[in-house]
Amino acid sequence: LRMASESDMSDSDAILNGVSEVENAAWQLTPNPASNQVTVNWSGMASAWVIYDQQGREVRRLTLNTGMTSLDVSDLATGQYLMGPVNGNKQRLSIVH
Repeated sequence: LRMASESDMSDSDAILNGVSEVENAAWQLTPNPASNQVTVNWSGMASAWVIYDQQGREVRRLTLNTGMTSLDVSDLATGQYLMGPVNGNKQRLSIVH
């Protein structure tokens, strides 16, 4: 049995490991419900995130880095949204104005 070294990893292995890391990373969204601003506390690597409206339409795409990020959501209409990493679990975001 031999251990694989980093040089043995293919590009597809690296991509799969990156997707797995995004899928398993923990995050919090506060406050929820929100009106003007939400803060995302993200433990994963920098990655693309999306916000979907109730009809499943993408209303925003952004890149979040590790740590806490404040997002202006004042332009989103009152309602329910799904938010999360493109390749990860989504959480419900409630917007009330």
